[in-house]
Amino acid sequence: MSRNLRIVMAAVLAAILLAAALGLGAGCSADPALVPALSHELRLEATRLGEAETAAAPSRPDSLLLVTYNIQYGEDVGLAVSDLRAAGLDDPDVLLLQEMGPVGVDSLARALGLHALYQPASLHPHHGLPFGNAILSRWPITNSQLLVLPHPHPWTGNRRIAVAADLEIAGTPVRTVSLHISTPVLTPGMRLEQAAAVLDSLVGDWDGPLIVGGDFNTSLPGDLSALRKHYRREARLLAVPPAGCTVGWHPGRLVGARCELDHIFLRGLRAGAHGVAGHARASDHFPVWARVGWTSAR
Repeated sequence: MSRNLRIVMAAVLAAILLAAALGLGAGCSADPALVPALSHELRLEATRLGEAETAAAPSRPDSLLLVTYNIQYGEDVGLAVSDLRAAGLDDPDVLLLQEMGPVGVDSLARALGLHALYQPASLHPHHGLPFGNAILSRWPITNSQLLVLPHPHPWTGNRRIAVAADLEIAGTPVRTVSLHISTPVLTPGMRLEQAAAVLDSLVGDWDGPLIVGGDFNTSLPGDLSALRKHYRREARLLAVPPAGCTVGWHPGRLVGARCELDHIFLRGLRAGAHGVAGHARASDHFPVWARVGWTSAR
């Protein structure tokens, strides 16, 4: 682990403990290990082997490869890299990640030679480590934003977040968002409000190409149709069509229950080939990918 990364992790943990101490001193009953660490952003600049510092700026590609991947608890990152390589997804333009810690993000970014943006949401009780979202990009990251989603976990107080990054793709700015919506421990209406908050806070008046992806936890009947309808009506975001189960388990025996939990939404880009890498072994989720092209619509 690099010295800079150790410093970032120490700062994250110190901030969490300090926030917890302040909260308890004020009579707060929240578990101190679950107080969000929201002010510590990890930024990594790619070091691409064989690329000369004076190389000419690349031209805009005809298409972009997008991947979203929830790596369970951010634990088996080495196997996740192998899974991406086996599926031909190890050279993405944009890789959206959920359930990640800073060490795993650093490892993935270095293995794939990508820029990275990471934000933690909390310390997860599963392993007591930072748990959050990341955006990895072949293209420089010029701006970033963090959104704490409404409605904490009703039992633990744990929070979910969305992270946005503006990418400079050969002169074309593209906004990307990686989000992780709560499980059905919250009501369908509350989870839709989490997804909707992204449009209000991270999309706003952005009129350039837009990518929103991640784990939407759309397992209950009606979840996905409500989400797609809202995103299309409120922000003209179109879903890449589901290509099969995105998890290795079925979400239950409910009539109409779904196994398509991870999605990519687009505006100002059009979906071409897309799919799910259903043989991945690093997580209970599978990588979801799409090859997208440009449109002239703003």
